[in-house]
Amino acid sequence: MLTGLQTSKTWPAWGSDTQDNYSFLFAFMENICNNISKNKNNYRYSDVAQQFVQSLYILGGRNSCEFVRLNLSGALPSLSTLNLSFEKADACIGEAGFRYDALNHHHNSLNYQIAVCSEDSTAVVKKVSYNAATNTFGGFATSLENGILKSGYVKTRYFDVLKE
Repeated sequence: MLTGLQTSKTWPAWGSDTQDNYSFLFAFMENICNNISKNKNNYRYSDVAQQFVQSLYILGGRNSCEFVRLNLSGALPSLSTLNLSFEKADACIGEAGFRYDALNHHHNSLNYQIAVCSEDSTAVVKKVSYNAATNTFGGFATSLENGILKSGYVKTRYFDVLKE
């Protein structure tokens, strides 16, 4: 069955509308079939799967991505791969950072009528994390500045200062 699905590039006598409707499903299945025989470190993903997991992460959060990824092995990239793709697209989401200008530009360039905004506060166990790109530590309560969370609140060059 896997080889038939992998080699099947044409569709039965369905119209092009039906083919477009099922393209995501088959791209999703193709990822699973292609990755099933590979080592975990050599998995490859289609652009459709990467766009799907980015949307799932933004709309559903970290836990929903991990749930789907762990239950459908080989279908979706890991969170570390997802974070790399965000960094490459200069879309890294920092703690307490709200990039209104970038969101507004994207909204206007695609002529969207509706915008949805969400907050990821799904961390169960609080932990300190370090972001090398911004030289900041995350996981602390941030202060407010004019009623808005202050981004990059904890900056230090030495770990000993952080302990205090």
